[in-house]
Amino acid sequence: MQNTNTLLNRTAIIALMGPTGTGKSTFINLLTNDDKIRIGHDLESQTFDITTSHYVQDGVSVTLVDTPGFDDSREGITDTDILGKIADFLQEGGERKLNGVIYLHRISDPRMGGAAKKNLRVFKEVCGDMNLGHVRIVTTYWNLVDEKQGNSRQIALAQGAFKSLIDGGADLCRHDKGLESARSIISQLIHQEPVTMKIQEELNEGRALGDTSAGAVIIEEMKELKRKHDKEVEGLKRELEEAAMANDEQLRAELAEEHRKLEERMARAEKDGKTLGKTRFKSGAGAPNAREQIANDLYHMRSGKQAEMKANVYAAPISSAPLPPQRNYLPHEQSNDTADYRPSFQEVLHEMMGVIIGYSEAGGEHLGSFGVVAGGVVGVCLSPFIVVKRAIARQ
Repeated sequence: MQNTNTLLNRTAIIALMGPTGTGKSTFINLLTNDDKIRIGHDLESQTFDITTSHYVQDGVSVTLVDTPGFDDSREGITDTDILGKIADFLQEGGERKLNGVIYLHRISDPRMGGAAKKNLRVFKEVCGDMNLGHVRIVTTYWNLVDEKQGNSRQIALAQGAFKSLIDGGADLCRHDKGLESARSIISQLIHQEPVTMKIQEELNEGRALGDTSAGAVIIEEMKELKRKHDKEVEGLKRELEEAAMANDEQLRAELAEEHRKLEERMARAEKDGKTLGKTRFKSGAGAPNAREQIANDLYHMRSGKQAEMKANVYAAPISSAPLPPQRNYLPHEQSNDTADYRPSFQEVLHEMMGVIIGYSEAGGEHLGSFGVVAGGVVGVCLSPFIVVKRAIARQ
């Protein structure tokens, strides 16, 4: 009787991770029969907050933890937000130890895309090599592929994307959406000794989130996003100039919308950089650390490019007259062909409007509608001096 009571008093915590749409919530609902769990049937995430569900299996009280995936399906939610949520959950109440972690992957995907690769990289760094024996990689959506195709992909994954995890002790399992399949996978983990994840140990050392190994993966993604942003902005700038020369208002509107979406992505990346740069302990004075430097670079790069693009988007309607070829008087740009050239009144007005709009938009980002007005007033006051200063610098 004592052994039975001991068994019934046992608990286990198992976290489910993986990209959006891999079936984490479905897996939990199957085991717990909890109708309150919201299940998505597309690639839009239904989960941002960490949620827990409970049930009993083999005399063990099991807590299943549903975590959001690292991807772009949620408006205004960044990868750093998600990593912070996971870290906070693990550190809550002192420290939570996990008996196991399940990583889900769609076998129906013909290849592993960028979001899936990022999820896997972050997942591995959250867990750590020393805990891979507590990991089960579970492939889902076998009903969407035939047996031969699915088995072929499973072998390819075992020899490719998941090889390092399997070599470290993780097991690759198949889930056919049945209850017995799910219970079999859980049974492999609930009797494991609970362990501390790598990210918890790093945070316990006093590191900031951005100083953890998982945070480093997100920082690398941000660097790549910055490189792509620079390239895309240059392409948009050329297209906007061509549209202004051709007086093509429809194309200008389409390009302006592309620019807006690009700026939203960069705003999210900037938010990530600032969050990752915050430390939870006193650091030495001197140069900013890597995360702070990235945050600063993203902010200044975005501010400069944003002002430049806004000048192209908004200034042209003042006059349909095209700007002289090879003479671009936009913010942060200088022409090499200005020795004997004096800009016309329209060109000066173009540049002043770019400055005013840049200040107005920057004010709006920080202070809302009041900031738009205040920034515009500041831009009106400063634009003549800024334009004159730039003109002198070009001589």
